[in-house]
Amino acid sequence: MSDCISLPKDWRICRLEEVGEVIGGGTPDSGDPAYWGGGIAWATPTEITNLRSMFISRTRQTVSEEGLRRSSAKIHPAGTVLITSRASIGFVAVNTIPMATNQGFQSVRCSTALHNFYLYYLISHCQTELAKLASGSTFLEVSSSNMRRLRIAVPPLLEQRKIAEILRSVDDNIEKTQALIAKLQDLKKATMQEVLTKGIGHTKFKDSLVGRIPVEWEVRTVADVIESAIDGPFGSNLKTEHYVRVPGVRVVRLQNIGIGYLDGSDRAYVSEQHARSLARHQVCAGDRVEFLRVGNSAVKPLVPAGGCGPSGR
Repeated sequence: MSDCISLPKDWRICRLEEVGEVIGGGTPDSGDPAYWGGGIAWATPTEITNLRSMFISRTRQTVSEEGLRRSSAKIHPAGTVLITSRASIGFVAVNTIPMATNQGFQSVRCSTALHNFYLYYLISHCQTELAKLASGSTFLEVSSSNMRRLRIAVPPLLEQRKIAEILRSVDDNIEKTQALIAKLQDLKKATMQEVLTKGIGHTKFKDSLVGRIPVEWEVRTVADVIESAIDGPFGSNLKTEHYVRVPGVRVVRLQNIGIGYLDGSDRAYVSEQHARSLARHQVCAGDRVEFLRVGNSAVKPLVPAGGCGPSGR
């Protein structure tokens, strides 16, 4: 995994089996209730791919001692590095309680020469490269033998710990920021609910078709307060073959619409000539672009899918 890069002199390249024990997983017979619900945590790859942190502390299902004896599943002590090896390959977590896994894992019990948190970050960093080791006709899987032979860069243990500490500190800051963003989003929703239904500083309210509103407010239809609504072109008027590689007139598509912004990372264009044939669908700078869901049909543009000459680019 690291043979082709320059490494510090005191780092070494090792096969994973030289610095840890690689152990697969297993699944007890799902038809025997005696094998399930026994209190031994049992992880599946989905639980790892959905994690928002490096740790897994509980699982949706548990197995019994008898279930373990009757399958290839093994109990991993806390601190084992659990690596998904089937379907979603290269997702990784560290268990905080004793835990078994299904056969979609190749888990690593680190030796004293390998820090488990360092291995966690190393596997996370090399996820794509790890997936290249997968093979199989029915589904792709990294075999236990390939995992054992996986070559990794191993710094001195003290340096491994420092590397892991730095990366954990970054992760901690990310989690705190995400938690703050979630709180601010909740605050925004609550504030919107307040100011968009009660306004600011109003003390008298009345019942209306849309609920309680300030007495000074009116209830109007959208048609009363907009100049016009332009729909987007039908699929027959804007097909895949109409898009051009050379920038022409930009087309605003569903995937470009965010809440309060246009995403410019996935732009599409049509030629100036084709844009002229769609003139009735064009919008100009300052126009509001929204999407309206009609019944159970796909989302369709209410104020649409075209650019307005140079200003729409």
